[in-house]
Amino acid sequence: MKRFKYLHNLNLIGYLITITLFVMFFVELFLINTFELNGGGYLFFICIYALIFLGGFHVLLSFILLTQWRNLNADCKQLLKVYFGIVAIYGIAFFLIMAFAGIFIYYMILLALGIATYFVAVTYMAKQMKVTKG
Repeated sequence: MKRFKYLHNLNLIGYLITITLFVMFFVELFLINTFELNGGGYLFFICIYALIFLGGFHVLLSFILLTQWRNLNADCKQLLKVYFGIVAIYGIAFFLIMAFAGIFIYYMILLALGIATYFVAVTYMAKQMKVTKG
């Protein structure tokens, strides 16, 4: 369906922008070693804000997919159920782990990027599916 194609393309653009920002951050941090010389951390905070925006955008897109629930095939429905379970667990863990912060924030970022990658796969599957009723 055309609307799933648009949803997937918007999702993919946001995902690629976020990944590009994180790649730039890690290149600056580990390869160029100019992290402190360039004001250290501005790019990191831009990455974090991009990740927060992407997460909110994914939740919005998932609710849009829920409105099309009857048009989704069984595989997409199952993937979407798993996505909501993962996001719920991540949300609870995020607020519990924020008390400990420190090194855990990097794991939370990697988990968020993993969830984002999974959702790109969900929207790709929805884009590729044939329309089924029921």
